[in-house]
Amino acid sequence: MANHKSFNSLANRLKEIGENVPKRATKEIRRAALAGDVAVVVATPVDTGHARSRWIIRIGMEPPVDADFKSIEAIPGAAATEIAIDEAKEVLNFWEVGKGDIFISNPLPYAEKLNEGFSQQAPLGMTDDGIAAIIDAIKQSKLLVTSRG
Repeated sequence: MANHKSFNSLANRLKEIGENVPKRATKEIRRAALAGDVAVVVATPVDTGHARSRWIIRIGMEPPVDADFKSIEAIPGAAATEIAIDEAKEVLNFWEVGKGDIFISNPLPYAEKLNEGFSQQAPLGMTDDGIAAIIDAIKQSKLLVTSRG
């Protein structure tokens, strides 16, 4: 006959693990989103600093195109990087699993052209760097379980 105490201990342990899954997933997904944001920010060419500083993370909806960007002062590259990453961290601190999709975007009307290689300062596909960083962070987190076959 099975040990009743062992089953209770196992049940309690499984319950504890189950309660921690959303917390761990939240932490790892925040980390992956920040890695993606950092990658696109750093890969964005800097002329005035507008494009680099305007990478935005939003929860639940993508920000609209920012047609009024020309009124923003020029920002040096290092400051633009810091601004974008600090804002991303602030937004991600409020996100939890089940609280909406995370959008990383650049609302400037010319951001897509920069991604297509328009600038001589940066190669084609700065957003590819962000996607690769997110995938790498998720793989490292061990949130995904793969079958062995």
